[in-house]
Amino acid sequence: MPDLTPEQRVREQIDAMLQASGWDVQSKDAVNLSAARGVAIRELSFKTGAPDYTLFVDGKSLGTVEAKPEGWTLRGVEAQSGKYTTGLALGMPFWRDPLPFAYESTGVETHFTNKLEPDARSRSVFAFHRPETLLALEQQPVLAPFAESVDARFNEWLMDKAKAGVTFTPEQLAWLNLIRDHIATSLSIEPEDLELSPFNQRGGLGKAHQLFGNDLNRILDELNLTLVA
Repeated sequence: MPDLTPEQRVREQIDAMLQASGWDVQSKDAVNLSAARGVAIRELSFKTGAPDYTLFVDGKSLGTVEAKPEGWTLRGVEAQSGKYTTGLALGMPFWRDPLPFAYESTGVETHFTNKLEPDARSRSVFAFHRPETLLALEQQPVLAPFAESVDARFNEWLMDKAKAGVTFTPEQLAWLNLIRDHIATSLSIEPEDLELSPFNQRGGLGKAHQLFGNDLNRILDELNLTLVA
């Protein structure tokens, strides 16, 4: 059996990542949008080319995934993703045109852009979002229940920490509440986000390191995974 090319290897990794997040990965030659709530179709043709994956939720397209070999610099690839999200093929069902969500991934590193954000930009994420999560984010009037769900998961996380003997100071809790709110609207948070408003008004990333020390990155990882299920 011949060795896999870097492109084939990363697609195998991304297939597994999508499936782990609830997406049914399909070939463009065997499309069945009713097979699952979330369907990822490989190399579906757009007016402007063929993204590596097109994401459908409840039968309508919602975003794309662009795959790159491991080691590829993802910064800048979002321009290629943008070309696809604005070039929907005639007759393709969609939730919004242009498509609001774009991922770029090497199978090791994954970036996500939510084009509904006022300051839309590529952010690092740890996994692909579940189909229902993306749809909740797209449907702005339905965001309140999603925010409530994030809040409930956050409170459960705090209770689990308390049971484990972990407590937070009032200032730490104020920061954790801001982090929760950011995740509720952006689906994820990374350290560089702590240099943006409202965090920069409280001292930014440096202050966060001062408050949480070496636990900061671990806490961000936990909240990213726990609050957006």
